[in-house]
Amino acid sequence: MMIIHSYGEIKTLFDNCGITAREADFDKSKPTPYIAYYRSHENPIRANGRTIYTIIKMAAELYTRRTDTATEPILEKYFRDNGIVAKKSERVFVEGENYYETVYEFELVMK
Repeated sequence: MMIIHSYGEIKTLFDNCGITAREADFDKSKPTPYIAYYRSHENPIRANGRTIYTIIKMAAELYTRRTDTATEPILEKYFRDNGIVAKKSERVFVEGENYYETVYEFELVMK
């Protein structure tokens, strides 16, 4: 599990992944591939009256206009290289929006 020290490191993580990414930006009109990432839940771990670390549950939604077998492995390798173990959902086609979506869920630890 990747350890971070500030929320800014989450932005830096995605800025360096090589795929356009924005926090909680679900504008499907952007060129693909595109990642919208967000914190879905935070669980502070406390001891002796203070928070010693926080487990941050994250989701990264990869959007593509077609089945894109080249981009997913790039993102997955980037996650592995950075110590992120991500659970990948099945790629789904979102009718009406005309794009494919693959969701990656993972946890970070903030100290």
